[in-house]
Amino acid sequence: MYDINNWNKWSKFVILSINEIKSDLKIINTKTEKIFIIEEIKEEIKVLQLNIDKIRIEITSLKIKSGVWGLIAGSIPVILLLLIKYLL
Repeated sequence: MYDINNWNKWSKFVILSINEIKSDLKIINTKTEKIFIIEEIKEEIKVLQLNIDKIRIEITSLKIKSGVWGLIAGSIPVILLLLIKYLL
């Protein structure tokens, strides 16, 4: 048969081992959750970078448009002065 005292020692060892494994699993789960969170943040950063690039393109387009409108607005008085000068 088996010795009960010997089993008591082994049972304590088994319980300690199980508790260590539980502790290790908690640590692994925590690290895994952090990794998932980091990956989600990276994806959000990619989306934000794409949005920033779109905004940069729109700003560049507006700068060009404002330059063209400024050129048109600035040329109107010059054209009027030239017309007045040569027609009168």
